[in-house]
Amino acid sequence: MSAFADHPWLHGRVPNGFWDRREHRIQYIRWLGERCGFHKPEDWYVVRKSHFKSNCGGGLLCTQYQDSVHAALREFYPDYDWLPWRFHSVPPKYWTIPENRHRYMAWLEKELGFTQPEDWYGVVKQTFSGNYGGGLLHGEFGDSVSACVRDYMPEYNWLAWKFRDTPNRFWQEAKNRRAYMSWLGAKLGFVLPSDWYRITKTSFYENHGAGLLRTFYQDSPQRAVREILPEMDWKPWLFTSVPQRFWHSADNRLYYLRWLGQQLGLRQPPDWSALSARQLRQHHGAGLLEFYATGAAGLEAESRKVARRYAGVWPLIVRVECTLSGQDPQWLSSVLA
Repeated sequence: MSAFADHPWLHGRVPNGFWDRREHRIQYIRWLGERCGFHKPEDWYVVRKSHFKSNCGGGLLCTQYQDSVHAALREFYPDYDWLPWRFHSVPPKYWTIPENRHRYMAWLEKELGFTQPEDWYGVVKQTFSGNYGGGLLHGEFGDSVSACVRDYMPEYNWLAWKFRDTPNRFWQEAKNRRAYMSWLGAKLGFVLPSDWYRITKTSFYENHGAGLLRTFYQDSPQRAVREILPEMDWKPWLFTSVPQRFWHSADNRLYYLRWLGQQLGLRQPPDWSALSARQLRQHHGAGLLEFYATGAAGLEAESRKVARRYAGVWPLIVRVECTLSGQDPQWLSSVLA
C-alpha cells in the first residue's frame, strides 16, 4: 500500500493536475530509471515511448512532453548535453533546422577524427547509418553524401567525383563531365590538346573517374577525349591503345595508311615498296602489323609464313587489302595516292 501511496501512477489514473507539478514528473522519471536499470544519462539513450507506456507513464509523456522522450530527459537532466540523434528517433522536423544538421555534422566530424575538409571524401552512406545519422541522410538529402557535406560546408570547393559515390545521374550532365575532364587534365599536367593522347584507363581509375569511364564512355578514354575536344582531328592510333577491333575496319586501315604515307613522304608505289616493319612500329602501327600478319582471313599458309617474318611488308599489305576488298593492286595505290 505504501508503494501505491508513493507512486500513485501505479493505481491507474493519477489525480487531476498531478503531472502539472515538476516534482511529480521528476519523481516518476527517477522511478522509471530505477525500474529499467538506467543509472546515468548515457543509459537513457535506449529508452523509447514504449518504456513510458508499459510503465504507467504514457499519459505523462503525451500531455507534458508531446510524446517526446528527449523533452522528458532534458527536464530530468537539464545540464546534460543530450545528443538527440542518439535516441531511437529525433523530435519531429528536427533535421529540417540547419542548426541541428550542422551540430550533428560537427559531432560526426569529431567522432571520425577529421582534421581537414578533404577527409569527408571518404565518407559513405554506411558512415551515417552507423553513427545515428541515417535519418538525416535519407530524409533531408536523399541518401546523397555529397549533398549533405555541401550543406555543412557550403563555402568549400567540393569535387563531386572525389566522393566514394557521385550523386544520382551526375554524369548525365555534360557540364559535370567537362568539369571532371578539365580537372583531370590539369592534374595530369596536360597543356596542349595533343597531350591527351597519353590518357589511359588507369588515368581515370586512379583519379576518381572509373564510374564515368565505365558507365558513360564504355571504358574508352578516346570517347571521353573526343567529347571535350570535338573539333580536333584525332588519330586513334596515337592514343596508348586503339578501340577493340579497330584494325578490322578497312576504312580505319586505309585512314592510317594515308596518314603514314604523309608522315613518311610516300607518294608513289615505288616509295611504298621500301616500307619496313620497323617504320610501322615506330609510327604507332604495331597493332595493324599484327593484324596483317595473323588476323587477316583469306591468306594461304605460305603467305602467313611470309607475314610472320614481317619481310616484304608492302606486298603483304597489298595482298591482304586486295584479298579482303576484292580489288586489284592499282586500286590500293590510287586510294593511298
